[in-house]
Amino acid sequence: MRELPPAGVMGVLSLELCGIGDSLAVWDAPGDSPFLSRVTAAFRGLGLAPDADYHVVGRIPIFGSDHRAFAAVGVPAYGLSVVPRGEADALRRLVFSPVRSTFMTLIRRPVPFDTYHTSGDAGRTLQPAALDLTVRGLEAVIAEAS
Repeated sequence: MRELPPAGVMGVLSLELCGIGDSLAVWDAPGDSPFLSRVTAAFRGLGLAPDADYHVVGRIPIFGSDHRAFAAVGVPAYGLSVVPRGEADALRRLVFSPVRSTFMTLIRRPVPFDTYHTSGDAGRTLQPAALDLTVRGLEAVIAEAS
């Protein structure tokens, strides 16, 4: 990161939790930026609908990822995940209520967090359709940024 001037980077999408689910989530996106506009335009260009096929989520209080190092030096940087639509509300409650979530995870963690960083986090849990959605989304973002 120190060798590359931030001015040379249009934006960063850090892939996290991309193997289970059927809708894209761009997270840690507290405000609009030209890069975020390109990302959402790319998703719409694939025929994906906002708040159904893809979600833009504000700053996550505790859950971190590699993109935050870029954001800290002024580069628009977000996490990109694939999440199951049916778990969207449970996931929001998990990530936006970190104290409550600590206790909830002892009982039940929503998919895909039920296997995340556990012994169940293995190749057999990956869903080909989720991986395909990730690749299609990334290809569309790259094409939109070109």
